[in-house]
Amino acid sequence: MVSTMDIGVFQLLPRGGAATDREVVEQALWEVDFAERHGFESVWVTEHHFSGLRRICVENTDGEAWREVQEALRWEREMAIHFHELGEAIETVPTLADGSMIETTDGAGIGACFGSVATLTRQLDELRALGLRKVIGWFHFGNMPYGSVRRSMQFMASEVTPRLCRERGRPVPAT
Repeated sequence: MVSTMDIGVFQLLPRGGAATDREVVEQALWEVDFAERHGFESVWVTEHHFSGLRRICVENTDGEAWREVQEALRWEREMAIHFHELGEAIETVPTLADGSMIETTDGAGIGACFGSVATLTRQLDELRALGLRKVIGWFHFGNMPYGSVRRSMQFMASEVTPRLCRERGRPVPAT
């Protein structure tokens, strides 16, 4: 028996040569139409304005955040190894004061913002200082439990975002 594989299209909607947002969206719609007419099974469209994608976990303390992400990052590492058939090396980085280690596919701090409200605020300020103006928060990465995802998003909305807005003199969104 021959198994089949569905192929889809993932669109980051980069600006490329497009001059306006409308042109970016029109190009994306052309791609969606083409994909549907030519047998692609799915299309996943993302926003075209972001500068960086970051795994995010906000907890009361840095230690709690790191403990919360351990299993999700372990799961990601295991899936990456299976998917890439032991291709590239996986880095191991220290995390907690007790010397326990966490394994991740991209190293600590690259693609990740984990910690307390103060730590997240500092990390996002550091990204802003590098020139990033828009960040997509990836709260549900690996096999992160839904309760952790919701709690982290609530911390971000009620604590981190208002702090960043106040520091920049912008209106604080309602939570």
